[in-house]
Amino acid sequence: MDVEKIGSFIKELRVEKGLSQNQLSEQIHVTRQAISNWENGKAVPDSDILRNLSKMFNVSIDELLSGERLDHSKNKLEDIALSLVDQNNQNQLKMKKMLLAFFMTIFSFIILFLVYYFLSNYNSIKVYTVSGESERFVIREGIIISTQKKNYVRIGEFVPKDNIHNIKKIELYIINNNKREELYEIGSSDYIIFNFSDKDRKQRKIFLKELYVDITTEDDLKETIKIEIQEDFKNSLYFNMKKKEQTYHNEEDYKIVELPEETKEEEHQEEIPVIQEEEPVEETPPVVRFEEESEIDYQKVISKIEANGDTTLGTNTIELMNENEYINISGCNNNIYIDTMFDNIIESIHFNVTSKIIYYSKYENYVEVLYEEYTENTQEYKDLLERINDYLRAANVLE
Repeated sequence: MDVEKIGSFIKELRVEKGLSQNQLSEQIHVTRQAISNWENGKAVPDSDILRNLSKMFNVSIDELLSGERLDHSKNKLEDIALSLVDQNNQNQLKMKKMLLAFFMTIFSFIILFLVYYFLSNYNSIKVYTVSGESERFVIREGIIISTQKKNYVRIGEFVPKDNIHNIKKIELYIINNNKREELYEIGSSDYIIFNFSDKDRKQRKIFLKELYVDITTEDDLKETIKIEIQEDFKNSLYFNMKKKEQTYHNEEDYKIVELPEETKEEEHQEEIPVIQEEEPVEETPPVVRFEEESEIDYQKVISKIEANGDTTLGTNTIELMNENEYINISGCNNNIYIDTMFDNIIESIHFNVTSKIIYYSKYENYVEVLYEEYTENTQEYKDLLERINDYLRAANVLE
């Protein structure tokens, strides 16, 4: 439908009748401005007015809508209808294209955001184990958590090999371009946080490769240990599937991951039914068990740990695994060390078999929330000793 052509045809018919816009407006009862809008192609008369104009100018409505006089031997009504259908289809197609462009834009922004988020966080967190050894000392239980902005560092515990030299001072530093850069003077269990800006990525790599400690003893002996750092975890393609927390107290719950033969022995032990303590007995189970455990020769246990343990982490270590709980058992001189990790909770048990003191530490999200020392004949000591023996049985170092 050509609106301008219709307006020109109405003007042509008005002039042929010798009518002005005012005269025509009075006859068909509309405003002069409405007639001006028709003739200028700004509007089209409605159906009632088209009928009045058809009678007044003696033309058909088809001719008015076509904007010209028609040969009545040809019916152009079909052409007009088809043109209206084509115009409607074009409008719908244009609307669909606009909607498609809108949704494609939104989808592109989402994809770009996900790509940016993935690139920003992929491999952004790494966990390293820390170890080291010198002539007189062994480093154990150290950990480094490296992020894009910070390094959370716990160098670990410095264990003397001879039980003679006591530590006076520990200095942490890096070697950068053959120059020593002092970092921190630490205690054996301190947590340290190092901040790194985007420009310090090179220094962060140096930190993870060229890290040293100087140990000064109370008798002014000095030793240097090169810190060995080994990657243990990184968030490359990790999905945190949270599992229900469980508590383990029986050695049958654990499996040794060292040798297949030991695993078979554990499976055989699982077939032995656990003694039920529901029936009344004269002596309470905890007291009976503690008296039995008190007769254990823990020096032999430490010797078995040293004989069977793996030295990858710098000391003789036995590793156990039960579902998502990790257990690390080690022995040195007169001490037994047991560390367990479950989700974000770490428990550290240090048993001095000579002084009969148990040191217990608990960490949540690598932050210490509890530290206690328990002496013999306390209930906490008995409970922890019972737990220690369960772990030792699972490791096949306690009969």
